[in-house]
Amino acid sequence: MNTPATPLQFRSADEASAFLSRLSLTDPAPTHRLLLQFFDALVRQPLPPTDQAVVLTQAEKPLAFLQEEAARHYLIKSLPYSGDDLARFQRTVTLWQQAGKAWRAAELPEGSGVDVAAILERALYCHGMALVEHLMARYQVPPGLWRTLHETYQEAERRGVADFPFQDHKGRNLSCSRSYVAVILFELSRPYSLSARELPLVWRWAKLMAKLARVVPLAENETPAFILDLGSDASIGKPLPGARDAADVRRLDTTDLASHVRKLRRRLDEGYSPKDLLLGEDVSSGDALRLVAHLRYPWSQEAIARPVDLRLPIGSARVVLGYNAIHYQLTGREMAKPKGPAAAHQYSRQDAERLAIFGASRENAASVRDQTAVKYSGETWALLEESASAYRIYRAGDGAKVAPGQLVALSLGHEPNAPFFLTQISSLMQTPEGGVVAKVRRLLGTARGVAIQALGTHLPAQALVGGFLIEAAGSDADAKPQLVMPRGWYQRLRPVELDLEPPLRCRLEKVLLSGHDFDLVECAPFA
Repeated sequence: MNTPATPLQFRSADEASAFLSRLSLTDPAPTHRLLLQFFDALVRQPLPPTDQAVVLTQAEKPLAFLQEEAARHYLIKSLPYSGDDLARFQRTVTLWQQAGKAWRAAELPEGSGVDVAAILERALYCHGMALVEHLMARYQVPPGLWRTLHETYQEAERRGVADFPFQDHKGRNLSCSRSYVAVILFELSRPYSLSARELPLVWRWAKLMAKLARVVPLAENETPAFILDLGSDASIGKPLPGARDAADVRRLDTTDLASHVRKLRRRLDEGYSPKDLLLGEDVSSGDALRLVAHLRYPWSQEAIARPVDLRLPIGSARVVLGYNAIHYQLTGREMAKPKGPAAAHQYSRQDAERLAIFGASRENAASVRDQTAVKYSGETWALLEESASAYRIYRAGDGAKVAPGQLVALSLGHEPNAPFFLTQISSLMQTPEGGVVAKVRRLLGTARGVAIQALGTHLPAQALVGGFLIEAAGSDADAKPQLVMPRGWYQRLRPVELDLEPPLRCRLEKVLLSGHDFDLVECAPFA
């Protein structure tokens, strides 16, 4: 189906339905653009309200499929998005927004009832999905999206259908308030700190449990810790002194939700399966327990993430991204690429010394070191927040790609010789300008760069890798060594040797922490 040269225009519901029936779902990319033109046409020149609602209901199936197909391409990518990935993301968000506007254009005359509730709920759902898409993609929510969602919900309140329950054509129990609250709960869940696997799971739970939270007006002289300002362009937050308009202010009552989350945690501790608790068959008991514990505080509103002003840094930080680059910064030696399976079985300590596996040949050492130092020099980021074990950092311009859970070497201050320490990205967000905001958590202990040599008869293809020995603070004689190594290299009970003086031999026991590009492994020394 070719893209029309002139803007689409539908004179009847039959014409619009015929257009939808001709869409090809086997070629998603051009069809994605055609569906955007379809919604644009219904926003510019709406059909009669009842006809518009029928046609938009027909469009729900291709909309859901095409949006999921488009998101599948960029949600797996590291940040920042660029090129085709950025264009696909922006088109996906615009499609949700235009679908929401098309539903608003289908509003019935003044009054209330199931038809009005159903139309406004669909508008809330689509505008909410534009927000959810940003949170799923770890992309900063731009101005205007929260305001549009609040305004649509306010219209549902004005029509008297905000809490009006109804069943849609699929038999789902819906209401405007449920769709509205689900988006707020998802935003409260600190989505930028969730993994790619956890994000859709928490969004599903937010939709499931939204019925346990209520949007209520404030009682006289009531001063809650957090409010919903329907006249603002922000999510739930602390009230601003002197800026409150009683007509626009609401409170999110999560008393029943908080009680339910506590009950879920007890049931999981008692051995109930996530399936029995309606949390899904695709989540393990351990993951469900950890996520429920994560959601307890934000969903009870005991602790809500604070917004950060990117324009007010408190300092600067040197940041090194990439496992090999970090190893070079901590050791001054570059890791050589593996020579292949045959070389791995011919390893000896003399071979390693002769080949200078972490360096270069003598005749080229100086020039190679200079080139390598530039290659692995790292980047300068702004330091936004600092605590005992966590830091929030911001890079405004271009730079290396970053991913949630990635290993990062961090050095604070302006001194060129300030020591680096190891951290892991725990939260990540891209700004509309192409910048990246990351929260990193420090790996406890001092990291020491080492070479890790696999021992035994069944050696991996890469028997020698660079790693980091984590030396715990203090003098606990019983503390077991911990090693940071490339992800996927760990094998339980594998014997290894570290190039220390004297050499240290140990067995890999268990993974303590698994990141995007590394594993933190506990070891047991042996003679």
